[in-house]
Amino acid sequence: MEQKVFDISGRCNAQFHVKLNNTHSTLIPGRIFCHRLTEDFSQSYKQFPEYSHGFLYYHCDATLPPLAGEIRFRICKSLARFNQGYDLQFGFGQFWSVSLIRIISSGAWIGIRDLLVQDGLLDRGLMTRVLEHAIPLKAHDRQFLYHIDQPLIVHLQRQTLKVHLLTPDFHETILLEDLFSPHRSPVYTGVAQVRFELSTLPEHKDLPTLVLRLLKVLSPLQPAVENPESLFPMPKEGELFQRFTRSGRPRPWSYPLGSSKINSEAWRRFLGLETDPSSAPHG
Repeated sequence: MEQKVFDISGRCNAQFHVKLNNTHSTLIPGRIFCHRLTEDFSQSYKQFPEYSHGFLYYHCDATLPPLAGEIRFRICKSLARFNQGYDLQFGFGQFWSVSLIRIISSGAWIGIRDLLVQDGLLDRGLMTRVLEHAIPLKAHDRQFLYHIDQPLIVHLQRQTLKVHLLTPDFHETILLEDLFSPHRSPVYTGVAQVRFELSTLPEHKDLPTLVLRLLKVLSPLQPAVENPESLFPMPKEGELFQRFTRSGRPRPWSYPLGSSKINSEAWRRFLGLETDPSSAPHG
């Protein structure tokens, strides 16, 4: 569908009109609201930058499932220069976006949702399955995890990491407490890109176990206490997050997916692993 260039510079929100073709080829008006930008999960609202002129478009990362689609805003002067443009970013190199999950679930985005269906970008069957999940709209898009290889943005000073595990047929909210601190108070501050992985370490060969890798530091990691490395090993790019054992030796943080761990079955289902035999009922 042809678009004109939109200039949303300096606005906290923007309003668009969507026109849809029905079966009689007439136009049906629809309306959506562009959500406000936030730099983190604290809902700190900001204005769109002064250079924000371009187009809304649908983006889906080829390495992620269709459920991970999202609306982005491409900065460019015309559609002819779309490939020479770039996507609007904020904060620490994060793209401004609205997730397909939110587009499907929120009435504020019904115009875009119907346009995606009309243009063949959203399957009605997928939409129906998502609506059956009743995913909480208060969930932040940055907390949605669609695939184990998907990077996440984390703030090391936060004591709880909340992640929403999502597939077309499954949704579970996971809370990981004290992931970056052993004493319920920050040891380091900063923002980083991380990724969960299934461990290949020898000590985890008998039970699927999650570990966490620091992919990239997005803002400098700073100590929040004196002598932080005596409490928590300094995270390093490309390496697994470490914790100290009771004997004071560093070893990778790990989350074994056994029956004694809260949410282990949710992780197993998300990863497509068999149910832990020890958690099955005995006859």
